[in-house]
Amino acid sequence: MQIGHLRFSSNLIQAPLAGISCAPFRVLAHELGNPAYCVSEMVSAHNLVNPKVRSAEKFKRYIYKDPAEGVFSMQLSGDDPMVLAEASKIAIDLGADMIDLNCGCPKRKIRKKGCGSKHLEDLDNLKRCVSAMYDAVSSYNNIPLTVKIRLSDNNNNNNNNNNNNNNEIDIVKMLEGIGVSAITVHGRNWRQGYDHGIDYSRIKKIVDSVNIPIIGNGDIKDKNTLNKMNDTGCSGFMIARSSIGNPWIFKRLTKGLVDNERFIISKDKIEYAIEKHYRGLCDFGGSKCAKDQMFRIEKSYIKNMVNLI
Repeated sequence: MQIGHLRFSSNLIQAPLAGISCAPFRVLAHELGNPAYCVSEMVSAHNLVNPKVRSAEKFKRYIYKDPAEGVFSMQLSGDDPMVLAEASKIAIDLGADMIDLNCGCPKRKIRKKGCGSKHLEDLDNLKRCVSAMYDAVSSYNNIPLTVKIRLSDNNNNNNNNNNNNNNEIDIVKMLEGIGVSAITVHGRNWRQGYDHGIDYSRIKKIVDSVNIPIIGNGDIKDKNTLNKMNDTGCSGFMIARSSIGNPWIFKRLTKGLVDNERFIISKDKIEYAIEKHYRGLCDFGGSKCAKDQMFRIEKSYIKNMVNLI
């Protein structure tokens, strides 16, 4: 798989995960799973360009790149073209190998700011934002710019915005025209929860409509779900929830193994991962903060451990 000037031996990607995908998580993914690259938690562009916020200790988890990491993409959120352009430059200076714009977050608090999946309802501003970011990253030896979207919501009845009914084909063609290197597509619209199936047919239509890599995202957890996404013709595959407590998943899927192959990981390896993950989180905010963050993550590690019994 190739994105911009970056060529990868793998086409499996670690997704951005709120509250999860900070540096310790990404280090383990690279060490134990070897994905093509990992993506940061979503980073507010407005916060990133604010020197006071950027230098705050609690903000470190969002922007720190560990020397032990592989290729690192920083995902930005924002609705102001100039702020996003400046944030893109700062992200590169901080060590980002790629820049990604979040146009897929379905959270209402993000949409109210005109960010996340709300971008897909205002193509004029989306074009301004992506164009400004592209100009910014192009001055850094063509650092790849990518965009993560969802399927469009054509049932939006807000008649005050004529762009609400633009479909995802219009969106990806526009993004390709601006010069983005790849587009990640989550196979649901913003209204649909995890109980709603992925629309593979619409992802395939997106793949067929452009000449840049499309990365499929949504419900990939084993050989069967990977094969379903592979049938769309996507160039790459982004794995999110199934990677929590499971940094080995990329190697498992690369070898075509089902999700719970027993010989892939041992109890000792899981205990090693939990300990290293916890110690890495301690470096950000101390043991109390690390324990709070590990509460959810450790459950997932233990679930994998139970599979070995």
